[in-house]
Amino acid sequence: MDRRQFLAGLAALAVTRTVRAAAGPVNNASTGLLRLKVSDGTSIALEEGGTGPSLLFVHGAGSFRKAWARVTPLLQSQFHTYAMDRRGHGDSTDAAAYSLEREADDVAQVAAQLPEPVFVLGHSFGGIVTLEALKRSNRFKRAVLYEPPMPVPGGMVSRSPQAVCDAIAAGDNEAALVTFFTDYARLSPTVIAKFRNDPSWPQRVKLAPTVCREITAVRQYHFDPASFAQLKTPMRFFLGSDSPKPMDTSVRTVAEALHRDVTVLPGQQHDAMYTAPDLLAREVTAYLLA
Repeated sequence: MDRRQFLAGLAALAVTRTVRAAAGPVNNASTGLLRLKVSDGTSIALEEGGTGPSLLFVHGAGSFRKAWARVTPLLQSQFHTYAMDRRGHGDSTDAAAYSLEREADDVAQVAAQLPEPVFVLGHSFGGIVTLEALKRSNRFKRAVLYEPPMPVPGGMVSRSPQAVCDAIAAGDNEAALVTFFTDYARLSPTVIAKFRNDPSWPQRVKLAPTVCREITAVRQYHFDPASFAQLKTPMRFFLGSDSPKPMDTSVRTVAEALHRDVTVLPGQQHDAMYTAPDLLAREVTAYLLA
């Protein structure tokens, strides 16, 4: 999609809000579910709350907006947070056609409908989507990309999704998701156990079929530094100090190619939003509001 098509798409966007009662007060700010339409008619759901500049959260594969549930309350005294469900996840709808480019368009078009200034935090596959969205929009004031698994030499080169897809075809979504987290995302057993004990786990299992297409999208993705030559948005890469070497290589290679800095999260791996939400919130705030 070129810039002219993107702007034309924005003109057709419709916005509806469905406000849900919050489980409790969050920094004396209301929370609710916001639904934004993107240009192909897909409805993107965002859970919002807090006061301050807009901060958009873009989750990774095998996840949905509740991935940020431990972090957003810690940030809502300084930001109005918007945790989105990417297309096909959570309360967002889907479309027959799928591509990473459509996902990037979604993030850019959602940001265009949020009050400025807009900050963004993309995690894992959502980090790749966010990076591509930055090329499509100058709406973002700053961005944090937390361990995007870029397929670079020596990095997180994804294997075939066949094992995950076979488990889904056999009706075993849970096995598919555990296989993805173990063999593809390379998460530790401790982190996976936290996921399985979390109230959001049944929803994660339900959306497991989306993982196949996202693994395929990463395998087909080609990182071309030249395509980001005009990118002016300040951004910072986040990396867990204990993440596996391929992830370290992926993050540092891309950060160096784009002349951006890396913040290392001590004692963390791929999911500090679960294992160290206070640390993640502090580092996000320190960079975005610097």
